[in-house]
Amino acid sequence: MRNSFNVFICSTFDDLSIEREAVLEAVTRLQLQHDWMEFFGARAQQPLDTCLEEVRASHILIIIVGHPDMRKAIGSKNHAW
Repeated sequence: MRNSFNVFICSTFDDLSIEREAVLEAVTRLQLQHDWMEFFGARAQQPLDTCLEEVRASHILIIIVGHPDMRKAIGSKNHAW
């Protein structure tokens, strides 16, 4: 049985692809309905309008945020933070 919550996953694409996959795996494991840009397909609307429409239709919004050099910093021995 699928949960009735609709989850929208939001992040930049290329630099957070590993994190996006991990979140999608967790959401799928919980059997939640989910949307993210990879599932949109072609639409007549502008991309921003499409995203805002999907966010408004969602019950849960997951925003994945990261620093551009985070993976490099974590892999090094000299952390700046």
